[in-house]
Amino acid sequence: MFGVTQDLRLALRQLVRTPLVGAVAIASLAIGLGAFTTSFTLINALFLRPPPFTAPEQLLTLEATSTDGSSRGGFSWPTVMDLAEHASTLQAVGAWADRPLSLGDTEASAPQLVAGQLVSAGFFQVLGIHPALGRLLTREDDAAGAAPVVVLGHGLWMRRFAANPAVLGTTVRLNGQPFTVVGIAPPGFHGPTVTVSREAWVSVSQQPRILSGRALLEARGSHWLEGIARVKDGVSPRTAEAELAALGDSLALANPDTLRNRGIRAHALGSVEREMQQPLSALAAVLFVAAVLILVIACVNVSGVLLARAIARRREIAVRLALGAGRRRVVRQLLTEALLLFVLGGAGGLLLSVWATDALLAFEPPIPVHLAVDLRPDARVLLFAFLSALSSGVLFGLLPSLRGAHGDLLPALKMDVSGHKKGSRLRAFFVVGQLAFTLVLLSGSGLLIRAVQHTRGLELGFRPDGVAMASVDLRTGGLDAQQGPAYWSALVERLSALPGVEAAGLASVVPLDMGRRTESLQVPGQTPPPGETAFDVDYSELTPGTFALLGIPLEQGRDVSTADSAQSQRVAVVNQAFVRRFLSEGSPVGRTLTLGKAQVEVVGVVRDAMYHDWGNAPRPAVWVPIAQSYTGNAAVLLRTRDGDETRALTLLREGLSMQAPGLAPMMARPLREHMGLALLPQKVGGTVAGVLGLVGLLLASLGLYGVVAYAVTVRTRELGIRMALGATGGEVVGLVLRQGLSLALVGVAVGVGLALAVGQALRGMLAGLSPADPLTVGGIALLLIGVAILASWLPARRASRVNPLVALRTE
Repeated sequence: MFGVTQDLRLALRQLVRTPLVGAVAIASLAIGLGAFTTSFTLINALFLRPPPFTAPEQLLTLEATSTDGSSRGGFSWPTVMDLAEHASTLQAVGAWADRPLSLGDTEASAPQLVAGQLVSAGFFQVLGIHPALGRLLTREDDAAGAAPVVVLGHGLWMRRFAANPAVLGTTVRLNGQPFTVVGIAPPGFHGPTVTVSREAWVSVSQQPRILSGRALLEARGSHWLEGIARVKDGVSPRTAEAELAALGDSLALANPDTLRNRGIRAHALGSVEREMQQPLSALAAVLFVAAVLILVIACVNVSGVLLARAIARRREIAVRLALGAGRRRVVRQLLTEALLLFVLGGAGGLLLSVWATDALLAFEPPIPVHLAVDLRPDARVLLFAFLSALSSGVLFGLLPSLRGAHGDLLPALKMDVSGHKKGSRLRAFFVVGQLAFTLVLLSGSGLLIRAVQHTRGLELGFRPDGVAMASVDLRTGGLDAQQGPAYWSALVERLSALPGVEAAGLASVVPLDMGRRTESLQVPGQTPPPGETAFDVDYSELTPGTFALLGIPLEQGRDVSTADSAQSQRVAVVNQAFVRRFLSEGSPVGRTLTLGKAQVEVVGVVRDAMYHDWGNAPRPAVWVPIAQSYTGNAAVLLRTRDGDETRALTLLREGLSMQAPGLAPMMARPLREHMGLALLPQKVGGTVAGVLGLVGLLLASLGLYGVVAYAVTVRTRELGIRMALGATGGEVVGLVLRQGLSLALVGVAVGVGLALAVGQALRGMLAGLSPADPLTVGGIALLLIGVAILASWLPARRASRVNPLVALRTE
């Protein structure tokens, strides 16, 4: 114990003796370890931290499955009630369905769109939630004919109602229907997952009010609910999973018409929705890899500093060895000094991580819901930060310590610099690694940013500029399938009649939207893929004139028209990619296809455009009139004659407000801006990787400067001799620059190879840009070479000014 204390005291003394070197090393490590800890904090919050509920190990997510074990979505309300009644291993079973709700506290108030849920009473019981005020939902609320009540989220209560307790018992309007507020959820409760903040809960019994026109409560074939359950005390989750699987089989046998080939699978409750797991995992992986690279760059930089310091102390170390100190003892002392720097850097990194996570929480993506991810550091994050600092210190501090303690005593005691070529080579190796990793980071960032810029020059095949759009869900206004068609028709008519409007229309899927809808297709004479009964094609409903509004030209036949009503022959318009794939022989117009369960006639062909994927070839797509295939959820599009997007957006909002004052539109914005949402991962990933890459560039340039400067110091006598024999200052500068440039070229060569591999991994995010884009990879390589020349030129210039007489007197 005394030896460890003595080593630590000597390490602190060494840190005080060289404060500038220590400060640079600690700052470098703080940046690297801070980035690493921040990436882990995000992964921990999304995937590792147990759900913030009582006894989370007892919670299960329920999934419906097919006979092959693949997921089949949710459950019907009768199935949920059967599970609650017959599952003997479960304390409670709950159900929930996400649903946007239009909230108004009075009939005259402007509606506010909130993320809501239809839930069963067992939902709160399963999660172990208790109200902050009033009560939560009970079994009586689940009964048919129960009074409409709502539980408000704590944040919504504070924002909308100023945290007034008197809101209990008052009436608010949800989707145009009156509901009584009976409770306030506790602070921090946002629903069963940690990603999206839900802010209002109503009973599943109110489905006819919230989703008017649809009878889901009695339909066992309507699989619209997600299931969760809590295992009884003393029962293992595996036992409950086995019982639920058996119950699923028995329910399928008892209800062959609706549950044939369906089963039930249970697994631990996760913190992320199934549909968001893949994109969030990809984003977390990109950030983690970038953080690992910046940590390696920082650690290599500090390792080079430690190696240089060990070489500079070679005489001190040689004296200690000559006086009897064991090499192991010297290694332990040098390693302690390294660990002290890494631990202090880890503490600084933790502070930087807290600041970075606060910045992440302040970021609000342009989506109509609030995020609820809790990025506060917990014990797991603190332990990770400490272990990361400690393990990095051992890994990157051991080699310099071994190198410093294993030198020849005699040359060291004579201050002979010839014995330090191995150390110089090792530091050069570190610099090459730094430059290579920096090039990878900057190239990855550059590719993502260039991909976003690349989309601006793509030929889209339509004209988004000057068009405003707003997503509208008629169900949030209490309109059902009987009322909806008349509303859509009146809305388009009203918007088209506004002064300055060139055209207005509807489309259930707008070009380059983040979402995608498909429909099954059967073509006479065409055989679906093995194992499939039909083809899948991109599918959308729209109104007459929407193609013209978007500037998509008609190539053959006609557009859908007002004559295409629910009573007339069902028709469809397809794109050229559809014709090439399915209707290449003969004229496509007049052909009959089976779309879903309906026979449709192809009446027109539109030119291919970039409908769904930035930079990718158009997929086969089909459009049908909204009058023949009703949807209550569509994008309203409006183009003005002067092309002013701001004016178009104002007119669109005015028209929606006049047509249905109680309906709250989602994501009202210019179409061009909405299309950019699909590029949000590239923008975020490119920005983060770019910031980390610039930090890496700074660290790598400092490392290169240190190597060249040290080489100049070691070669001072040699350079003096050269100048005494007639070498010019320019020749000395060239000699030193060649050393730095050679290191840079090796690092760039290695980095380009790694960058090309990273580009291939990012291919799916590059919107048609080549993963080996020469402008990006070549530009970054030239940038690194330029920085390397600058970092080498500074010590080279100093070397050219060495006085030969002074240099020759140097020992």
